[in-house]
Amino acid sequence: MDPRILGLLANKPPLVTHFPPWMLSPATIKEMKGTRSAMVETAGRDSFAAAIAAVQKESSRPFYPL
Repeated sequence: MDPRILGLLANKPPLVTHFPPWMLSPATIKEMKGTRSAMVETAGRDSFAAAIAAVQKESSRPFYPL
């Protein structure tokens, strides 16, 4: 695993609101702004199932798991 991610996990910040560029690039942000996309917090298979169901219901818009 990338040591930078290990550092985030080790520090366990209560809220992550700013993703560094190595984690969420400006190009990805630009692409997301140009579409009806969603960022989805995923904690397990139920989270993925709910996200997939929502995407299918909302005419297949892309989503980015967190």
